[in-house]
Amino acid sequence: MKILSSFANRSTILLLISFFFCGAVIAQEREITGTVTEGDDGIPLIGGTVIIKGTTTGTSTGPDGNYRITVSGSEDILVFQFVGLTTQEVPAGDRTVIDINMQTATTALDELVVIGYGTQKKSDLTGSVAVVTADELIKTNAPTLDRALQGKAAGVLVTNISGMPGSGVSIKIRGIGSINRNSEPLYVIDGVPAGGLSTLNPADIESVQILKDASATAIYGARGSNGVIIIETKLGGSGPPKVSFSAYSGVSKIPRQFDIMNADEYVQLTREAYDLDPGREIPLHYSDSVRAAHGNVDTDWQEELNRPAWNQNYNLSVYGGNEKSNFGISGNYYQEDGILLKSQYERINLRANSDFKIGERLKIGESLTITQTNSDLPSHRTQGNPWVTSVQASPLMSIYEPKNLGGYAGPTDTTTVVNDRTNPIAEQMLSDNQSNLTRILASTYAELEIFKGFKYKFTLGLDYRISQGFQWSPEYELGNIGLRSNPVSTLRQSTYDSRFMLVQNMVTYENSFAGHNFRILAGHTTEQTRSQDYSATGKEFINPELNVLAQATIPSVVSGHRNEHKIESYLARITYDYNGKYLLTASIRRDGSTNFGSSNRYGYFPSFSLGWKISEDFLQHIDQINMLKIRFGYGATGNENIGSFQYLERMDKPTNSWYVFGAGQNTYYGGMTLASHGNPDVRWESAKMTNIGLDLFAFNNKLQFSAEYYLKNQDNMLVRVPLPFVMGKLPGVADPYVNLGEVQNRGFEFNAIWKKSMGRFQYSVNANITTIKNEVVYLPGDDIWNSSATSITTEGHTIGSFYGYVADGIFQSQEEIDNHATQETGTAPGDIRFRDLNYDGEITEKDRTIIGKALPDLDLGFGFDCSYRGFDFALFFHGMQGLHVFNGLRSNIGLATDPSAKDVNKLSEVMDYWSEDHSSTSMTRLSLSDPNDNNRFSSWFVEDASFLRVKNLQIGYTLPGELIRNISRIRIYVSSTNLYTFTQYRGYDPEIGSSDVLNMGFDGGNYPVPRMLQFGLQADF
Repeated sequence: MKILSSFANRSTILLLISFFFCGAVIAQEREITGTVTEGDDGIPLIGGTVIIKGTTTGTSTGPDGNYRITVSGSEDILVFQFVGLTTQEVPAGDRTVIDINMQTATTALDELVVIGYGTQKKSDLTGSVAVVTADELIKTNAPTLDRALQGKAAGVLVTNISGMPGSGVSIKIRGIGSINRNSEPLYVIDGVPAGGLSTLNPADIESVQILKDASATAIYGARGSNGVIIIETKLGGSGPPKVSFSAYSGVSKIPRQFDIMNADEYVQLTREAYDLDPGREIPLHYSDSVRAAHGNVDTDWQEELNRPAWNQNYNLSVYGGNEKSNFGISGNYYQEDGILLKSQYERINLRANSDFKIGERLKIGESLTITQTNSDLPSHRTQGNPWVTSVQASPLMSIYEPKNLGGYAGPTDTTTVVNDRTNPIAEQMLSDNQSNLTRILASTYAELEIFKGFKYKFTLGLDYRISQGFQWSPEYELGNIGLRSNPVSTLRQSTYDSRFMLVQNMVTYENSFAGHNFRILAGHTTEQTRSQDYSATGKEFINPELNVLAQATIPSVVSGHRNEHKIESYLARITYDYNGKYLLTASIRRDGSTNFGSSNRYGYFPSFSLGWKISEDFLQHIDQINMLKIRFGYGATGNENIGSFQYLERMDKPTNSWYVFGAGQNTYYGGMTLASHGNPDVRWESAKMTNIGLDLFAFNNKLQFSAEYYLKNQDNMLVRVPLPFVMGKLPGVADPYVNLGEVQNRGFEFNAIWKKSMGRFQYSVNANITTIKNEVVYLPGDDIWNSSATSITTEGHTIGSFYGYVADGIFQSQEEIDNHATQETGTAPGDIRFRDLNYDGEITEKDRTIIGKALPDLDLGFGFDCSYRGFDFALFFHGMQGLHVFNGLRSNIGLATDPSAKDVNKLSEVMDYWSEDHSSTSMTRLSLSDPNDNNRFSSWFVEDASFLRVKNLQIGYTLPGELIRNISRIRIYVSSTNLYTFTQYRGYDPEIGSSDVLNMGFDGGNYPVPRMLQFGLQADF
C-alpha cells in the first residue's frame, strides 16, 4: 500500500508538472498573420510558401497575399519562399503580425535555359532557343502538349492534322528540310530522346525549350536536323509537401457545317437535271407519290453524324522535399468524346520522380511515366471518310430499317436508286475500330563530382510502347445497291511493340579565372530501337458475340515484321565567355547509324556560335537598356530517317508465285522477288544553317525582344531516283535512295514580350511572327510527285506544291468555246474554262502548272494576359498567312455537274447553277454527269486558307483567403478553345496539317477541330 501511495503521490506531482508545462507551451503558442508582397510596387504575392524552419509546418499566401500560421514560441523562424524570389528568414520573436516584401532573386537575364545536355543563362545564349513556360501551357487548356505549343514560339509551325480526339499535330521548325518519311523535330523528354508528345500530360510539364538553329541542335547531330524540342517535367522542391488538384469539364461542337440541300431541294435539283438530259428518264423514286409511300424521308446526315461532345480532365499531384531530396507524384485522367458519332479518346497518366543528394558529391534520381490510352476511331468499311459520305448520301434514305440485319437502312433501288452512298451512321455504330497504347517512359541517372568543377553523369533511358488494334465488322445489311452490306463478319487484330534504350556517359568541367569562364562537355551515347509487329485477320464468325480469332471459321491470315536500329555517338562542346560580355559556344558530334552501309555509316556535325553584349561596352550609361546582344551561329546537322537497310537490295516473298503439292495440298513458294533497289553509297543527308540574332532587354526587363534571320541549306538530300524499266526495274519495286537534292529555307523571326505592374493590376502582351520561304534549289532526275500526281517537288518552288490546271472562269457562250483551246468533246456553256498555258490549242496534261502551296508565308501568335486582385484574363490568337488548301470535298459537292454521276447530294448554293437564262460566274451548269471534267484538280478548288483564330480565351477568379482558411488557393475559371476563326476558306477548317510533306494541304473532308467550352477548378493545399 505504501508503494501504491508513493506511486500515487508521484503521479500527482508529475500530472501537476505536466499541466504546468502544457500551460506554459499553450501560453507560448500564438497565431501570426501578415501580408506578403512582391517588388517595389508592393503587389500581393499569391501562392507563396510560409514554413517554420526545421519543420514541415507551413501554409501558403492567399489571393490578397495574406497568410496565417501558428508558432510554438519566440525561437521559431519563419521562412518565406517563392520561385524566382529571394528567400527570407524572419524570427517570430513576440510579434503577432509580420509583413514581408519579397524581391526578385534573379532577373529574366539570369533565368536558366535548358540546352542540349546542360543549362545556360538566358543572357549568355548564343544559339536560337525559344522557351515556353508552364504558365503559358496551362492557360491553353489543351489536352495534349503538342497542341499547347501552337503559336507560342517564333519559328515553330504547329498545325492540327485532325480534330479527332487524341490525334497528333504536325510540327515543323523553320520550314521543311527533308522530304523523307517526315520532317518532324526530335523530342527529348527529361534527357531521353523519345518520339511523340500526345501521350504527355501538359500539367506535368515545367518548361519546353525549342532549339531552332544548327548551333543549338548540332550537339544532337543526326537527330537534330529538323530542330529539337526539349521537355522538362516538374520536380519537387524544398518545403512541406504541396498538394494540387485541378479539374475541368466541358462540351465541344463542330464550328461550322456545310449548307447542303434538304430532301425537297435535292429532289427539285435532280428533277431539273434529268429534264436537261433527254437521254435519261427520271427514276420514279423522285416522284411525290413514291416519296410519300416511303414516309417523305428527309435525313440530314451531316446533322445526324456529329454531336455535342463532352470532355473531362482531372489532375492530382504532390511535390515536396528538402536540401537533400525531393519528390513528385502525379496522376491524370483525361476523357474526350469526339464530335463524330462513336469516336472517343481516354488517357490515364501516372508519374513519379525523385532526386537525392548523397553526401556532398553524389546525386541520383529517376523519372517514371506510365501512360495508357484508349481510342474509338471512325469506322468506314465500304466508303471511307464518314464526313464525306454524310454530305453526299441521299436525304431520301432513312437511318433505320428494323427488317435489315443490324437494324439500319441503306441505299436501295426503290428509295435512292442511283445514289448508292452508304449509311454513315450505320457504319459508325455497327463496327468497332479500337486502338490501345501502353507507354512507359523512364530514366535514371547518377552524377558524381569527382573534384571541384569536374563531374561525371551516367544516364539510362527507356521508351517502351505496345499498341493494339481491334477492328471488328459484323454481318449486316445496308440496302441492295452499291455493295454496302457486309455478308461476312471480319475481325482484324494487330500488335506493335517498340523498345528504345539509351545509355549515356557525360563528363563536364567548368572553371573561371581572371574574367575567363568556360565549361567543357564530352560524352558518349548509344541508342537502340527494336520493334516488331504482327496482325491476324479471321472471317465468318458463327456467333458475333464471340468475336475472337479462335472462333473464325475461315482461317486467319497472319503477317508480321521485325526491325532494329542503332545509333552510336561521340560529342563534345565548349562554352566560353570573357567577363560575361564576349560569348562563344562550339560543338562537334560524330554519329554512326545502322541505316547506312559500313563505308558511309558515320557523319560529323560541327557548329559554333558567337555573342557580344554590346550594352556592356557602349550602352552602360543608358539606364533603360538592361542588355543588348547580337549573335551569330553556324552549324551542320544530319538526317538518316529513311528506314533500315536501304543500302541493301531487299527481297520479299512473291504474292502470286506459289505451288501446291502432295495429298495435303501444301503450298510452297517458288522463290523470292525483289522488293526494293538498294544503294551501297547512300550516306548522311546534311543541313547547314546560318543564324543572325539580336536580343534586347529594356526598361528593367519589362520589354524582352528578339529578332533573327535564318538561312538553312539542306544538301545531299536523300531522295528516291526513279529507275527506267529498260534497266530491268519491275513494277512495284521501290526505287533506290541517292544523295542528290538541295533545299533552302530562309526567313525572319520576331518575338516580343511586355510585362508591367500598376499596383494590383498586372498585364503582359506577347507576340511572335515568323516568315518562311522554302525552295527546292536542286533536284536530280525527274520531279518528285505524291501518289496522286497532284503535288510536285521541283526546282525553284516549295516542297509539295499543288500541281494542276488553271481555271479561268466559266464559258458563257458557244462562241467562247469555239474561240478557246479544245477542252473535252462534251464541253458546253456553263463549264469551267481552263488556260492553255503552252498555246498548242488543246487543254492537256502539258497545261498543268503549280497552282498553290500549303506552307504559309507567315505564322503568328499574339497574346494578352492581365490580373486584378483575384481576377485574371487571358486571350490568345493564332494565325497563318499566304497558304493554300485544296478543298477536295467541294470538288464533288460544290459543282452543279455530277463528277460521280451518282445523284449525290450537294451544297445548297448549287441550286444557283448557270443556265441560259441565269448567267453565273461562280457556278457551273447543271448536268447528271461531268463531260467537261470540271472537278479535275485545278485552281478552282485551291483556296486561300489564311486565317486568324481566337485560339484560347480564359477568365478566372481566385477566391479570397478568408473563404478558404485551410486551403492555400482555389481558382475557378471558364475557358474556350477555337472560339472563332476569321477566314475566307469554305471548308470545315482551314488548318490542314500532315506529317507527310508531299501531301500537305489536302482537305478531303478532314475531321474538323472542335470548338470547346470548359469550366474548371484549381486548388492548392
